[in-house]
Amino acid sequence: MTKGLVIAGALLGALAQPAYADGNCHTYAMAAIHQYVEASHIPGCFKAALNRRWAPDYNAHRSWCDSVGPAVAHGEYLARRDAIARCRQEAGAY
Repeated sequence: MTKGLVIAGALLGALAQPAYADGNCHTYAMAAIHQYVEASHIPGCFKAALNRRWAPDYNAHRSWCDSVGPAVAHGEYLARRDAIARCRQEAGAY
């Protein structure tokens, strides 16, 4: 019974990770572009010029992801996610 719970827990943990956590940089790049579009629709979210984090450039995101490990790519995804959450809070858009 315990072995089954361990396996089930591992599977659930794997499902909770974004696909790029397994090295799928296509998924990472698409998520980055989606986050860019999401942020661009929040009034006042872009307070500065576009940079590498906030760019609608698939090739740039894909190349960067290919050059780092899954944990680093996931950290960047989380940084954008958190920035979007802050923007939503500041704009009063939940």
